[in-house]
Amino acid sequence: MNKRTLHYYDEIGLFHPNHVGENGYRYYAVNQMDQLALIVTLRDLGVSLKDIKTCLESGDSALFSRFLAEQNREIDRLIRQLEQRKGLLQSVLDSNRVFQRYLDKGYPVLTFPEEAYELLLDFEAEASRAPGEMVVVNYLTDGPYTGLCIRQGRRFLFQKRRDGGGCIPAGDYLCRYSRIPAGENQTACLNRQAEALRTQAAVRQLRLEDCFYVEFNDTLARSCGQEEDYFSIRARILEAESSAEG
Repeated sequence: MNKRTLHYYDEIGLFHPNHVGENGYRYYAVNQMDQLALIVTLRDLGVSLKDIKTCLESGDSALFSRFLAEQNREIDRLIRQLEQRKGLLQSVLDSNRVFQRYLDKGYPVLTFPEEAYELLLDFEAEASRAPGEMVVVNYLTDGPYTGLCIRQGRRFLFQKRRDGGGCIPAGDYLCRYSRIPAGENQTACLNRQAEALRTQAAVRQLRLEDCFYVEFNDTLARSCGQEEDYFSIRARILEAESSAEG
């Protein structure tokens, strides 16, 4: 709290010093600190000085309690929002670390937990969609978990959600982390990578589920100044001699 702010609070009648000395210095009592802390907290929540002053001067303890309860609920909302933001940042951080570790470095076998997803768009049924119908993805609430599934030639867009109706099974997956150069056909590149996974599995005597999950990482690409798409593609191992990381 700087001196100028304290002077302003005094000028508008919001918070007065306990007394002013002959030298012009403002002195505050210890028991005023709680009130000042409350004012600062309310200001941090975006409450206007006018509303704070009105409430403090109302003389109505019930009104004051309701006002504080309302601000308490606002804090709970902000905490939930910040937890969502934190989860988003952590997800991007974790994804970037994995990409940096495995990008264009072979075909690792990695273990993934079970994940639920919601179907966003079935490309085969796209032509039957109603005019103007849109796919809504809320990254701030649901996170950067949008992906593409290629299953027996069928493609559909999904988003990982805890309450989703679909399920990506837990298990060991044969993976590839790579990039699609600018200008290259995305579908052709992904089909080629899926075939490369099948070839790699045959060499290792692994049997893969005929379902490939593709996820993109455009945040890493943009941060590196690249005009290409970074992606991961993986398929679950149904039978393997070893589940160790490759």
